[in-house]
This record gives sequence, structure tokens and C-alpha cells, in this order.
Amino acid sequence: YHYRVVIQPVEKVVSWLQKELVLNDDKFDVGILTISMKGPTPDKNADIINTLIEVYQFESIREKSKIAEATNQFITERLDLIEKELTTIENSGEILKTKNDVMDIEISYSSILLKRNDLDKKIVDAEVKLAVVDYVQEYINENDNKLIPMNLGIANTPLAKSIIAYNSLYNSYIELKRTTGSMNPKVLNMEKELTVNKFNLQESMNSLKLSEQLRLEELKDEFAMCAQKSKSLPTHEREVRSIDRHKQIIESIYVFLLKKKEENKMILASTIANCRVIDGAFSNPSPISPNKRIVYVLVLVGSFIIPSLGIYLQKVFSDRVISVSQLEALGIPIFGTVDSDDSDTGGYSGESNSTISNAFRRLRVAYNLHFNDHQNSGNVILSTSLRPSEGKSLVGINLAKSLADVGNKVVVVDLNLYGCEHDQDPDSKVRGVSDYIVDHSLSVQDVLTPSEEFDTLSFIQVGKQCSKPNELLVNKRLNELLSYVREHFDCIVLDTGSIEHSTEVFLLAQHANTTLLVCKKGALRTTDLKRVQEYCNSTKLGKLHVVFNRCKFKHEKNKSMIRLVVRVLKLFKLFKKDNSPQKP
Repeated sequence: YHYRVVIQPVEKVVSWLQKELVLNDDKFDVGILTISMKGPTPDKNADIINTLIEVYQFESIREKSKIAEATNQFITERLDLIEKELTTIENSGEILKTKNDVMDIEISYSSILLKRNDLDKKIVDAEVKLAVVDYVQEYINENDNKLIPMNLGIANTPLAKSIIAYNSLYNSYIELKRTTGSMNPKVLNMEKELTVNKFNLQESMNSLKLSEQLRLEELKDEFAMCAQKSKSLPTHEREVRSIDRHKQIIESIYVFLLKKKEENKMILASTIANCRVIDGAFSNPSPISPNKRIVYVLVLVGSFIIPSLGIYLQKVFSDRVISVSQLEALGIPIFGTVDSDDSDTGGYSGESNSTISNAFRRLRVAYNLHFNDHQNSGNVILSTSLRPSEGKSLVGINLAKSLADVGNKVVVVDLNLYGCEHDQDPDSKVRGVSDYIVDHSLSVQDVLTPSEEFDTLSFIQVGKQCSKPNELLVNKRLNELLSYVREHFDCIVLDTGSIEHSTEVFLLAQHANTTLLVCKKGALRTTDLKRVQEYCNSTKLGKLHVVFNRCKFKHEKNKSMIRLVVRVLKLFKLFKKDNSPQKP
């Protein structure tokens, strides 16, 4: 079920009820009045009418019971005054006893003597602790950078933790100084830290001393109050007896008024109303409005018009490229498209007939047509994108897998040197492009990693030594690496960074026969089409082709349509409920 809660001002609800309530007085001459009401909830309408009758009956009884109510009000007011007076008497007696501890003279004297002895011991302990604090403070002020004594009565104070931390730091300082010498930078830093900690200890010691002095003064004041209290016990006992006598008188009056109040309640209970209910409120099962057929037609029409209008407005105001035709209209060459659906769990697989595998098989056909008139080996493809996360690595690696699946010798070279510090495991023993460029003792075979899935596919990782990516990409060792792979492989895929984050893509494009610019559906803006068109017309990226990446977009669109259908079905179910306005 679906419920809706509407909160409105009381005045508005009352005005609505007055309009909906209908009184029929056709039989008023025989003493019968009919009440009816229209509203969206039949049970609520019946409750309102029944409550209206109950309130009327209550008011009629109240009119007949004014004298009894006036008497009851008088008794209630007097009881309230007596309760307040009793509370005042009890509080005064309680305050007197609590303030002066007047329970029993002998017990009070014994309690005061015991308390004085206890306070005397606490005063002595406080003076001893204050003296110990003075001794420790003098020791700290006289000695520089030495261990501070413990177990002198301050072990349970917050200062003890600071002293323990200082002593631990001092021991570490002595050990480091003994092993490394006094001029070690870490030793000098620890000396400064010891000086700061010592200053903090002195401040904490002053605070502890001040708190102990205040506590000693409080103990002495309390000792003086005990001595004064022992002299005033007889006077306080006489005052307590006077308060108890007054309390007994007031309690007798209170009991008398309670009896009269019960007698008055019996008079009120015997009063009856001057009307009775002939038939209780009941509901008409047939709804008055709205017409269900009209509602169903409106829902059916709205479920088609509103989504259609939303899709139209989305296409009109969207600033994203969502179709290949938008690229083809500007004369941008398309190398192919990449799609996937819900059944795709990974990338290209030679044994799979999934959507994404078939998409890369079509890219393989486009590759063969593109390089038909060129040499059979050493074809270099550079994979890049305008921005990160558009699928350039996905396209490059899976295209290499599809080519290797038909017997081509393919190598994927990762040249995204700006991201190697985040992508590479520092504990990995696999060496890559940056290691080859920096370490002249490495050969190309040392950085080649064979694929476990395809026999003719190899990988060259980006490497770990990427402190200066710009200089590595213009090093002559990179030219030697690319010359070697051209001679020994049929196809070389250069996986680079995005143009937005790595301007060295334009340098690497000089080594490629074809540059594949990967554009993801929904991520490429219409304002970027001009840039792509300029790259196609210029030679900055060589011979440029666009791969349109549409992965998972159909899945998201289907989920949106499913959600829309579910909402329409829920709306139909909501209107099928019998919660239309009915007449009780």
C-alpha cells in the first residue's frame, strides 16, 4: 500500500469539515436529526461524525453539572494550595535537616567527630602532596635534560603520563646520541622536543600545585564548618519539632477535602445526556468520485506522452555526443564502434560470441582493410583519447587480442608514463619501457611479457622509473625499442595517456602509422567535435581515425525503461484501490 501524509493548519481543516458536513432536519419535529459527510476516507468520515455526537453529549452533560463542577473546582483549587503548603513545609524541614544534619543529637555529634578526624587526615595528606610537588618542581628547574623521578605520590594524576612520555623520549635520545653522535639531525630535533616537553611539564606542575593549594584551602574551610556545626545542634532540633507539628495539622485538612471531592464525583457521574444515537455512522460502498475509467485513460495517455517529451527534451538540450552520425556529419573518419551488453563479463575472447567480442572482430576487419596496401609487418597503432576513462586501453588491448587470435604477432606497449607511479606495483619484478630507457644493460627481450591467453601476443609494461616522463619519451632508447618491435612483430599497439593530461601524445604519433582516437558515448561533448575535426585535418596526430565506444550504454538505457514501466504499473495498482471519496 501507498500512504500519503498531508499536514495542514487546524483552521483550514475545520473550514473544510464545515463545508462537507450536511445536517438534514426534515424530521426535527419528532426529535430526529440526520448527519452526513463526504470525504476520501469512509472510516475517517464515520469517526468524525461519531466524535461530533460524543462531543455534543459531553457538552449536554456538562451543562447539567455546572454546580457540581464549580464545587469540584473549588475543592481542587484548595487541594492544590494545601499541596503547595505541604510541599513548602516538607521542603523547609528537609532543608533544615539536610543543611544542619539534624537527625539525632547523639548520632550527629558522633558523625561530626568522625568527619573532623577524616578531614584532619586529608589536610595532612594534601600538605605532604604539595611539598612533594614543590620538590619535583625544584628538581626539574635545577637539572637540564635528565630523567624525572616517579612514584612520589603523583602517579594517578594527569601529570604522570606526561612524565612517563618525557622519560621515554629522554631514553630514546640518549640511545640515539650514543650510537649516532651529538650532531645527528635527528638528535638535535629530539633535543628541541625535550626542551618543549620540559616546558610543558613545568606548566603542568604549576597547574597541579595550584589545584592542590585550592583543595587544601577547601579542606580547612570544611574543618572549620564542622567545629561551628557542633555548637548549634540543640537549637536546630527544636525547630524541626515545630515544623512536624504544623505538618500534621495541614495533612488532616487535606484528607477531609479528598473525601468531599469523591462525594462530588459521584454526583457528576449520575448526570446523563439529553440525547441518544438511533443509528451509528456507516459508509456507502460505492465511490462518488472520481470516475475510474477516466483515470485509467489519463494514466495510459500520460505514461506515453511524458516519457516521450522527456526523451525529446533530453535530445534537444543535451551537450553530449551520443551517435556516430554526429561525427560522420563533420567528415570525421570512423574506424569502428565498440558495444557491450549485460552478458559481457570481460573483454575479447576467441571462444566467446558476446557483443564485445564481435565488436572487436569488426575492428579487426577494419584493420585488415586499412593496412591492405601497406607492409604486412611493423604496423604501429597509437591508442589515445581526449580525456581519461574513455576506453583507450580497453580498445588497444582487446584489438591486440583479436589480431593475435588469427595468428598475427602483436605487442602492446604501455607508454602512459605519467600514470606509471600509480599503476605499477613497487614490489613487482616485471620491468618495462622506463626501465629499458634508463638501464642500458637491458635488452628488449628483458622487458617483453608473453600473454597467458594468446601465444602470439606480448606486452611491454610501462615500468617503474618514471621520475621524468617528458625526457624518457624523447630518449633515443625509445626509438631503438620501437625499431626492434617493428622488425619482429606484425602489429604494435601503443597505449598512451589522454591528450588532456599528456601532450607527449603528439610526439609519439610520429612513430605510428595510424592513430585511433577513442571517444566514449556520453563523455564526448559537442564542443569537442571541433577539436577532433582539427586533429583530423592536421598532421599533429598523424593519420587519425575515431573509435566510438558505446560500452554498457544499452544496458543503462534498458534499465531506465524498466524503471519507467515499473512506475507505470505501480501507478495503475494505486488507482485500483477502493480509497475513493465515499458517502457515510
